[in-house]
Amino acid sequence: NAEINYVDDKNINEFINAFNSEAETDITDLANMSAKQKYSGMWGDYYLVIEYSDTYGLVATFDATTEAPDMEGLKEAVDVSLSILATSKEKADVTNVWEQFMADGYIKDGTVGNIEYTFVPTVALTNGNSLGHVKIISHKN
Repeated sequence: NAEINYVDDKNINEFINAFNSEAETDITDLANMSAKQKYSGMWGDYYLVIEYSDTYGLVATFDATTEAPDMEGLKEAVDVSLSILATSKEKADVTNVWEQFMADGYIKDGTVGNIEYTFVPTVALTNGNSLGHVKIISHKN
């Protein structure tokens, strides 16, 4: 497969190409945000922000856009993102991250090798729902 040039940033473009080749649904509607190395887009029912910094590495945040987000879809986003960003030594450790997220339904922070992640579930509040999100940071080695 030839790599598609979705965005100008090489690191973000590599992530998007790898993600779209593994996931059932492609990342779409990409737009450059205010920063040179920061892009927004959609992935299914999730708003996506991807940014890259030479200091911190790649950051991908998937934000729910509906009050009843597709959790299986979000599981795929997490699994595919972690699979792409994990080193070969970390691959086995990222396979159970989703189960850790779902264990009790609370905010979860964790680290696998150079990957840091945060899961915030959608929570019912008195004035509606607080929509959940997942943030994955792949720190540079």
